[in-house]
Amino acid sequence: PDGEQIASASGDGTVRLWDKKGAELAVLRGHEDWVWSVTFSPDGEQIASASDDGTVRLWDKKGAELAVLRGHESWVWSVTFSPDGAQIASASDDGTVRLWDKKGAELAVLRGHEDWVRSVTFSPDGEQIASASDDGTVRLWDKKGAELAVLRGHESWVGSVTFSPDGEQIASASDD
Repeated sequence: PDGEQIASASGDGTVRLWDKKGAELAVLRGHEDWVWSVTFSPDGEQIASASDDGTVRLWDKKGAELAVLRGHESWVWSVTFSPDGAQIASASDDGTVRLWDKKGAELAVLRGHEDWVRSVTFSPDGEQIASASDDGTVRLWDKKGAELAVLRGHESWVGSVTFSPDGEQIASASDD
C-alpha cells in the first residue's frame, strides 16, 4: 500500500517480495502447489496468499508465516482483504467463498455458486462482497455472508470481478 514493496505469486509454490527497484527481499515458502493470488493488507503489515494446495496463508511484511487458513476443499484462486483489514475473503474450486478474520479464524462459508469461484472482492466501504464463478454468475453478499443478489448475463465462466472506486458499479470479465 505504501508503494515500497511488490509481492508476486508463482507456479513454483512461492510468494516473492521485491523492493520497488526490483531487488528480491524474501522468498516465502510454505505452499505445496501453485500460488494464484497474493495481496497486501490495507496497512501493509500482512500479506495473504492463495494456492492450489487448498490453503490461504498469512505472512508478515518481512515474509514470516503467521497462519495457515484451512477449510477449502480444493484449489484457492483468489484472496483479498477488506478495506479495513479486519476480514479476508477467499474463493475456491470447491464452489465457496470463505470469510476469515485477520488472525485466520473462519467466520463464514458463503455457499450458492454451482461451480468454481475464481474471484472475490470487497466493496470500497467493506459492506459487500462480490464473487465470480464458472457457473456464469456474479454473486453479491453482505459482509457477514448473506447472499444479496445473483447477477446473470454472462454466457460462460466469469474469471474476475471488481467494484468501481465509488462502489456504485461492478465490472466482471468472462470467457464469453
